[in-house]
Amino acid sequence: MPPLGMGQAHSAVAYAIKKSVLPPINKDTKCVDCGGQAKHYDHRDYNKPLEVEAVCQKCNMRRGPAIPNLKYKLVIQKHYLFKDQMLELMRLNEKTGIPASRTIRDAIDQFLNTKRK
Repeated sequence: MPPLGMGQAHSAVAYAIKKSVLPPINKDTKCVDCGGQAKHYDHRDYNKPLEVEAVCQKCNMRRGPAIPNLKYKLVIQKHYLFKDQMLELMRLNEKTGIPASRTIRDAIDQFLNTKRK
């Protein structure tokens, strides 16, 4: 499984190259680590998608993975929790006949009222 945020960071770099924010990698682009011909832009932190350095393949592999973007981890965790909660609501709906949408609204209202106190 690729690191969280990798795809989004790579897309941001591709878009930045397309819009001339970053120069494209070409035969004259040098690796910042060894001075060889760069092949890629390397991320050290996927939370900063446009903070990249040009590196060759060998140096890119030597550097290892970047810091994952934890925002996507939280979204994924919420998604799985939401899926579990939705399955529970569907079971509850079958037992009580109360629509899941009403149960969700009631739970949100209860949460918001608790937070306001």
